[in-house]
Amino acid sequence: MKRSQSINLSRMRKVSASKIVKPLAVVAGVSTLSACGNDQEAIVYKDLDHCIGSNPELEQQCQTAYQSALDKAQESGPKYPREPLCEEEFGSGRCYQYTMNNGQNVFVPLMAGFLFSQYMDNRYRSAPLYTSYSYHSPFYGHWSSVDGQKYGRAKYGKTKVSNKAFDKKPKVTRTISRGGFGSKVAASSSFRGSSSRGGWGG
Repeated sequence: MKRSQSINLSRMRKVSASKIVKPLAVVAGVSTLSACGNDQEAIVYKDLDHCIGSNPELEQQCQTAYQSALDKAQESGPKYPREPLCEEEFGSGRCYQYTMNNGQNVFVPLMAGFLFSQYMDNRYRSAPLYTSYSYHSPFYGHWSSVDGQKYGRAKYGKTKVSNKAFDKKPKVTRTISRGGFGSKVAASSSFRGSSSRGGWGG
């Protein structure tokens, strides 16, 4: 039985383009990013419901940001040829089967959270986050970006991130071997200091 059956598919469906509205100029509860310096404020939400519950006036923006984070995770996140390899790094029940555009079936980790923030020109940015529920993993209890950059402790709420946190990551079409993602994370630092663009191959 495919692990994907346990996913809340209603929260992973594509957001209709007709529902996308222009972001508000001033929004309470959402940090506005500064264009200066290396650090920016953002908020980490667990999922779409968490974002909407914290910002009921931003339902459409939360939907768009969440869907964008999901798309980035599927495009640029780590991919494994077999489910046990994925679960070894992310924990039991934390991976699902995904079919890439080339028809290849792979296993990818569930997104554990996502960054959400309003930029100075009123654009909203988002980025997927992973964490591990496997005790032996080097990023157990910590956030990680799709390209294996280790962030801070895995907790929700306001945080500081590098101004590169929302950059587009390389598209990944190859699967990785045992320990590949964990090794990358172990070699990374934090939100503020990380700048690697290594990715997982394309």
